[in-house]
Amino acid sequence: MDWLATGALELDARAERIRPHLLALELADAKTLVRPFAELLGLPIFALAADRVLAHLARAASPRRALLALQDCVQNMEASRGDASPLFVEPILALVVELAGASGRAARVLAADPALAVELAGRLAPEAHADAEPFERHMERILRRTAGDTVAFDRALRRFRNRQMLRLALWELRDTDVRLTAAEVADLASASLQAALQHHLAILEAQHGKVEPPCGCVVMGMGKLGGRELNYSSDIDVIYVYEHDQGRAGELSSHQFHVKLFERVTTSLAAITEHGMVFRVDLDLRPEGRPGPLANSLASAERYYETWGRTWERAAWIKARAVAGDAELGDRVVESMRPFVYRKSFDLEAIKGIVEMKASIDRAQRQAKFSALSKGLDLKLGKGGIREIEFFVQAHQLLHGGRNPQLRLTNTLETLATLEAAGLVNAKTREVLTDAYLFLRKVEHRIQIVEEQQTHTLPSDAQELKALARSLGFTTPAALKKALDGHMRQVHEHFSGLLGKVEEDEGPDPKAEQVANPELDPEARAALLAELGARAPESALANLDTALRFSGSPLHPHASPSDRAIGLAFLEECLASPSVDRALTHLPDLVRRLAIHRSYLSELKRPEVRRGIARVLGASDLLARILTSNPALLSQVLLAASLPVTDALKANLQSRLAQAGDDVELAMAILRIFKQEETLRTALADLAGQLQPEEAPARLTALAEVLVQANLQLAFDDITARFGVPEDPEAGLVVIAGGTLGAREMGYRSDVDLSFIYRGEGETTGGTRGPVGVSELYTRVVQRFVTFLTMRLPQGDLYPVDMRLRPSGSQGPLVATLRNFQDYHQRQAHLWERQALVRSRVIAGPPEVAAQVQAVLHHATYDGEWAPDTADRIHEMRLRMKRERISGKIKKGAGRFLDLKLGNGGLVEVEFLVQCLLLEHGKADPSLRQPCTRDALAALAEAGLFPPERAERLIRAQDFLRRLQNWVRLAHDEMLDHVDLEPSRLRTLALAVGYAGETAAELMRKDLLEDTAAIHEAYREVLGRGSGPNTRAR
Repeated sequence: MDWLATGALELDARAERIRPHLLALELADAKTLVRPFAELLGLPIFALAADRVLAHLARAASPRRALLALQDCVQNMEASRGDASPLFVEPILALVVELAGASGRAARVLAADPALAVELAGRLAPEAHADAEPFERHMERILRRTAGDTVAFDRALRRFRNRQMLRLALWELRDTDVRLTAAEVADLASASLQAALQHHLAILEAQHGKVEPPCGCVVMGMGKLGGRELNYSSDIDVIYVYEHDQGRAGELSSHQFHVKLFERVTTSLAAITEHGMVFRVDLDLRPEGRPGPLANSLASAERYYETWGRTWERAAWIKARAVAGDAELGDRVVESMRPFVYRKSFDLEAIKGIVEMKASIDRAQRQAKFSALSKGLDLKLGKGGIREIEFFVQAHQLLHGGRNPQLRLTNTLETLATLEAAGLVNAKTREVLTDAYLFLRKVEHRIQIVEEQQTHTLPSDAQELKALARSLGFTTPAALKKALDGHMRQVHEHFSGLLGKVEEDEGPDPKAEQVANPELDPEARAALLAELGARAPESALANLDTALRFSGSPLHPHASPSDRAIGLAFLEECLASPSVDRALTHLPDLVRRLAIHRSYLSELKRPEVRRGIARVLGASDLLARILTSNPALLSQVLLAASLPVTDALKANLQSRLAQAGDDVELAMAILRIFKQEETLRTALADLAGQLQPEEAPARLTALAEVLVQANLQLAFDDITARFGVPEDPEAGLVVIAGGTLGAREMGYRSDVDLSFIYRGEGETTGGTRGPVGVSELYTRVVQRFVTFLTMRLPQGDLYPVDMRLRPSGSQGPLVATLRNFQDYHQRQAHLWERQALVRSRVIAGPPEVAAQVQAVLHHATYDGEWAPDTADRIHEMRLRMKRERISGKIKKGAGRFLDLKLGNGGLVEVEFLVQCLLLEHGKADPSLRQPCTRDALAALAEAGLFPPERAERLIRAQDFLRRLQNWVRLAHDEMLDHVDLEPSRLRTLALAVGYAGETAAELMRKDLLEDTAAIHEAYREVLGRGSGPNTRAR
């Protein structure tokens, strides 16, 4: 075809002319090439080179990607230089098409900077860079040009790195030995680290001076960097070490200086800028992992490994070598680690550690299978993958390297050859593993070249897999997979035979292992979390990964197998908890505590403990915060079934307070810890279904009573020490509880409704500050009491205090005399205040005064006349509360929310119903005077004033609503009263309160609507007018 003549046509005519020709060539994606090829034909330089372009495209892994990249290169080069003709000179044209066809990343780099192709064309021979020395010369020029200018240094380093990675990608595509390419990538990383170290060391020394006495520092290359076998797109594992802690550089200690230095080195390599990055830097192998210091002195590192070093850390140090910095110090580091890495004898602990490492790889096969299903065959972690070859070699080094120094090598294949020479493996094994390693690494590099991503799995996309197969010389993806299968099957046979099959129990659910494996694809792990019930799987995965990263975490990938087994078993319980999202939100805080207090980890060996704690994390923000802030409370899980009665509670608390003596601050801390322990203990029993419906409120009420009494005594002792006690022997102060405390219906987040009445006249005996009037004394006591009760300390808080039920409400005096209290309720009290008194009782004070006040309470509540309109007034009050207090969120919820307190059939309706009946009949029958709603319903039924079946039905309904209210408030750690009927949110609540199975939400919704309907029907019968069906709160 006359390409020049065709190029002179209009674009559409060009496309029609060349379409049959391109399709006849049977190029991959030929149809998609027509338009860009026709556009390029408009350039004479392209038309002249068209046949050569087509010949190169025929060999490209992705002809379409290559042609589009060439088009971009032409446009950008013409725009920047006015002439794109150099791109069509060989071997530049072949280089652009070959690179861009195999790598989307290379295509973008070349398109952005076409001059790189021209630079690279003359540097294609592998022999041109057989060692790191040329890199070093380039780095010297970069350092000279950018001295003192980090922005310029980082930019120059990235451009140099991009050029070198393109060159190495071309090596790979032209079948250069993967060993040479891997070594070259490692040397590029080493040279980059050295340059960054020199650049930032010069700047820091100019700012702070040199460390004196002199202190060397070194970057230890670990893993594939240390073995000079770095992947094409790999992070670099490094450990930063400096010589000693004795010196200073100006105001900085040696440690501070070197941490600052290595922070800057890390940033120069790993920060992502408009020019990309140099290398991802992984510092997790350092002593103590991520929570540990960024840099360690040699002595500090030695102490860590002597004390805490584990088998996997021994394996990690096998490949260690100095890659930047003080080489002599690096040799000392390696020498100091040798006794840790290589044991002189076959000690049982070493063998056990190797067996455990193999067991963890055996378990990982399930995860690799999961990865294969989600993203493709895993060349690294799958059966017969690269990890198995590396383990095979490292296990022999750990077992035999102590007695055979020749095995102390860092490179996998060099070590394999040495194992054969030492008679530890035969020639066939060495040959099989070497061939497999080289082939797997070659495929791995080709996969990574495409987008320069750290991946080890075959592409799942058919076109990408076809392109990969073509780039490796296979005619079909099936042929590639057959070759991989052959190599990996043989590798796994050798791996399996190394130590035999490690016997182990079933272990945790594979799903827990899969989501806890940070090397698996994040999208697949998030999808699995969603399958397990996470409503925000990406956030849940981020929280889980945070928990994985703590050094000492039982979920850390490098935790000991026994610790990790515990961690995974616990994670399994978290994934089965009422809310996966909530459990994983709190998991990092708990794991952080466990990492610090390892003795608590042993508690998680017990299934019932794991289950109880996981349910707490998944059910309640409040309880989770209590538990994670004080891990010593873990032991309370074991006591959850043994809940002491009130007298035992009081005795236990008094025993603890005795330890505080006169130390008020210590006493206040003890009170808060006591509340946390007992609240948690009750909640755990409640979650486990060990309590009857009335038991949790009664238990929480008893706890509040003893805490109120203890705080009152503390306040009384504190104030009377200053002002003395009343001279009047009849004087006394009592505390009246209203609301849920008075009704013995306390919830986990209830406040306390209190009012204070005193009896007595005259003054006090005088203390350190002299006498005061009795009124002032008790006012000061109450003020101090409220402060003690509400003050937030590091150990938490106790209760908010509501004192609006006192005579005249918030406008009245803090403490009322008995006479004033009596007069107020006889002459001024409103109907709603009489209703409030129905639920009130005395909970603290001298017995004689308390009895007198309780009698006055009953008179104030029940002695009033029952007026014909009383029921109507109570109903109007209930409607007003509903109008004024139901939140806008619920009103706008269009049926999504149900208000447990104020809605139709809610708690207020059953309470108002009972209060109405008690106010009507309580004067004549003292047995009805029960502050607790369920007790009052039972008393009304016993007196024949309410149908027994109806009373029992309302008791069950009220218990259920109050339980739901408790768990809604616990879940969100807020004073909420509404239930979200959205199915996934309703399911979370349903699981927390004891429903199970796929229909948990539907069953609970049915029960909830039936119970509220029963309450609303009874309410309408007693108080008259109804307010519509209870499908939502109106």
